[in-house]
Amino acid sequence: WGRMGDCFWTLKDNNRALECYREAERLSAGDEFLLAQALFKQGRTLEALGQTQEALDLYTRVVYDATLAGGPDGDGETAPANRLTLIQDPYWVSRCAFSAGDMLERQGEYMQAIRMYRRVVQLGGSAADEANRRLRRWNQRVDVAEATNTANMAGVN
Repeated sequence: WGRMGDCFWTLKDNNRALECYREAERLSAGDEFLLAQALFKQGRTLEALGQTQEALDLYTRVVYDATLAGGPDGDGETAPANRLTLIQDPYWVSRCAFSAGDMLERQGEYMQAIRMYRRVVQLGGSAADEANRRLRRWNQRVDVAEATNTANMAGVN
């Protein structure tokens, strides 16, 4: 179902792609990697359909429900058994986090975007470097803004 959804996605038949990705989600029981992939692709398709809030809600749910097996969840607690547990590299969860972060940045919700990137670092895996790069970019922006505010308060132009 996932590959069929990819075909419809490529053909820009997003409604049919979404149906396929939802079926892939339903059939992915027990395979957290495929589940996260199906959910990411649903979110991407919802974005393409203009359903941005639904996409953001889906991405956010994936990012904060994910945990490494036996590891901490988004609140530092061990996740309950009914949550998405990634034993493998959390690649698709990271993709959800980056998509959500991009959406949040466009909406001006910068602190929420930063939380998404921190979550990727917390989960580890191959995307942690990219998340750290995005966090460094935000730290630089904050440093520049603070310097500008300080200069403005001191009357320096």
